[in-house]
Amino acid sequence: MATIDSKVLQVIAVDMDEGVHSKVVYDITSGNNDQKFSLNANTGIITIRERLDYDTVSEYKFIVRATDSDPTRPLSALASVAIKVQDENDNAPHFPLTMYREAIEENSPVGTPVFMAHAIDGDRGLYGKLNYSVTEGEGKEKFRVDPETGLVSSLVIFDYESKNRYFFTLMAMDSGGKYATVQVQVDIESKDEYPPEFSQNSYHYTIPGDASIGYLVGSVHASDLDEGIDGRVVYQLRNSQSNFAINTTTGAIIIKSLFHREVSNRIRRELRNQELSLYVLASSGRPNSFKQFCCGRCSG
Repeated sequence: MATIDSKVLQVIAVDMDEGVHSKVVYDITSGNNDQKFSLNANTGIITIRERLDYDTVSEYKFIVRATDSDPTRPLSALASVAIKVQDENDNAPHFPLTMYREAIEENSPVGTPVFMAHAIDGDRGLYGKLNYSVTEGEGKEKFRVDPETGLVSSLVIFDYESKNRYFFTLMAMDSGGKYATVQVQVDIESKDEYPPEFSQNSYHYTIPGDASIGYLVGSVHASDLDEGIDGRVVYQLRNSQSNFAINTTTGAIIIKSLFHREVSNRIRRELRNQELSLYVLASSGRPNSFKQFCCGRCSG
């Protein structure tokens, strides 16, 4: 890196006159507006006045004038000067985040894009070009990163039930050897793979004739092999029931309202002569999740 007062170059003009008229003095007429350079009027040596940064300005151009010493009618000549600043690796890359927290759905095919990592390097040109790599961590063999774009994608098909979170370290290195690292956390999102299974194909309950509101008719139970949110079981009655309700979490069926007299007599007759069926639906409660039905039969 060139320092302040370093010599950059020397301009030389020759005057064919002899004697005092042959003495030449130099000055910068234009292009040095930010005063980055100094020109010695007697020697023509150009030096650096302020620090130069390739990443800010990579080339300077200005006009130098050489003037002879004729006191009455001085003559001048102009020359263009171009100074190119050499690039140096004076900036290390850095990531704008302390950690990436990303996710991918289980059973996604190999090569599924997960996220785009991006590091910033203040350098331009050769030293501003970054190379990405996965360096360490339990997810090192599960994910890859495009060395040029920073796109992270999957190398395997993930199973939420086996493992649902991975960590690894991502590195961005410039061509000068300076680098930055960042931690990455990838969560495996559950996918509904299994339908709920009821513990019985059907349930049978007896309701006493004097059952009141809140009376527990019975309970149904289903389990789901999925893990996480897809493994929870939510219960609901398949058809709207004015007299019965089901606890969506426990599967408990209760009486929610008393029967009207005429309806009550009819239902009691039905319960004496045959069974009253309630159809229960079990699912995870999420849209498009697998569903399963069972039948609960009530008699008096």
